[in-house]
Amino acid sequence: MQQKVHSTLSELEINYGIQVIYACEAGSRGWGMASPNSDYDVRFIYAHPLDWYLSIDDGKDVIDLSLEGGKLDIHGWELRKTLRLLRKSNPSLLEWLQSDVQYRLHPMFAEEIQQLAYKCFSPIAGLHHYLRMAEGNYRKLMQREGKSLKFYFNILRPILAAEFIVQYHRVPPLIFEDLVESVPLE
Repeated sequence: MQQKVHSTLSELEINYGIQVIYACEAGSRGWGMASPNSDYDVRFIYAHPLDWYLSIDDGKDVIDLSLEGGKLDIHGWELRKTLRLLRKSNPSLLEWLQSDVQYRLHPMFAEEIQQLAYKCFSPIAGLHHYLRMAEGNYRKLMQREGKSLKFYFNILRPILAAEFIVQYHRVPPLIFEDLVESVPLE
């Protein structure tokens, strides 16, 4: 599947006339909690040629695809959109930037954006994001007949991330095991 990810990113560059400057794995694979039936959640940041940025009208700033019968979920944000979301301390973007599973990495971009990410981090925005996520996942769990371990995990992870922010006032670790070890619980 990793070869399919790399070839799909190259096809996107050709078909959309973009340059993928960062691509990583998100979701369970990014958290270090993948199971044999986990899908691939590829997230990426891309840039257009200069002419796109000089246009009076804003162009489309998201690319979203589901391939391989839903086993490959690809979602990308244009660079300007990414920077606007970074300024708002978007927790999903902050998670992307921590991913150990990287498919594309423009070295200069990665170094610069990671420094910006930590400067832009808002504990309040992060806390609200993770608490809303836990609450939404809890509501979904209560509406389901069969309750799998994955649903409980999807409630526990954002609660731990929120607790990490309360205790340390910084971006929580992406890897679930690191998150559990970082948050002392009774």
